[in-house]
Amino acid sequence: MTPKHPPGPPTDLANMRQQGVHHLIAYCHNDACRHQALIDVSRYPSDTEVPWFGGKVVCAKCGRPDGASTCGRTGKRRRARSTTGPADRLCRAGRIMHRMIVIACLSAVLGCIPALAQEHPPTGTGHAGHNRSFANAEKWSAEFDDPARDQWQKPHEIITALALCPTDLVADIGAGTGYLSVRLARHLTAGTVYAVDAEKDMVQHLTDRAKASGIANLHPILADTTSANLPEKVDISILLDVYHHISNRPDYFKRLADSLKPGGRVAIIDFRPESPVGAPKEMRISADQIKAEMTAAGYRLAGTYDFLPYQNFLVFQRD
Repeated sequence: MTPKHPPGPPTDLANMRQQGVHHLIAYCHNDACRHQALIDVSRYPSDTEVPWFGGKVVCAKCGRPDGASTCGRTGKRRRARSTTGPADRLCRAGRIMHRMIVIACLSAVLGCIPALAQEHPPTGTGHAGHNRSFANAEKWSAEFDDPARDQWQKPHEIITALALCPTDLVADIGAGTGYLSVRLARHLTAGTVYAVDAEKDMVQHLTDRAKASGIANLHPILADTTSANLPEKVDISILLDVYHHISNRPDYFKRLADSLKPGGRVAIIDFRPESPVGAPKEMRISADQIKAEMTAAGYRLAGTYDFLPYQNFLVFQRD
């Protein structure tokens, strides 16, 4: 390719090699790019074949045809800087250091992947029998209420699928910071949402959030490891990313049945065993196991939904 500017001053590769010069550093002509390229002169048998002279190299960064053979800042041609002896070793050391930094950065990013699977973002906080602390609601709110979560959690689609009546009484068990509770309360124009959680800090956070947002039909409830402590019977109890935290699940849901109205439902949304994100693998529960446990607790399967990318969505009913 013909360069847009006359080639730079001649360089004697033979003399360069005798002096121990191994590389040329060329600069991109594009002021917005200013990329520099390292040219190994040992690859070229003659001066005329070096990209610096012929403008044959396309800049790897911006794609300019004569980019690797011109000066980045001024646009003027200048003689290529050379690296000799110790300088050449510094170039190699610099490249090695650059690669090490890139590898370290990649390792840090990749290291976050298992962390995301362990620090899974459930709305619920391990209502009963949870084996980790979810204190410090302000800290967890940044994760649980992250707007990016909506893309895969699909809260509005969940509420639509449940076909709630405006006057329904709903228990959000393991409500956490209120990710789903607040949405439920706004959806139920004449209903009530009991936001149940076993962490005092979460319950206080929910109380403050409901007050600050003016949501009068959202009532936080402090639960314990064996009971939701609901003040009245509800039409439906929802457990969003909470089921796997509950110990003695058949017994727990047998007791929960006493807090359901006749024909009341329990909606369970929890991470699938094969999901790339979510609870630790050893804590995840298959849909078949959930069905078996809920059947043992006296419930029947009333519906299933498959629009969530990472979670099972099962609805059970107590006759």
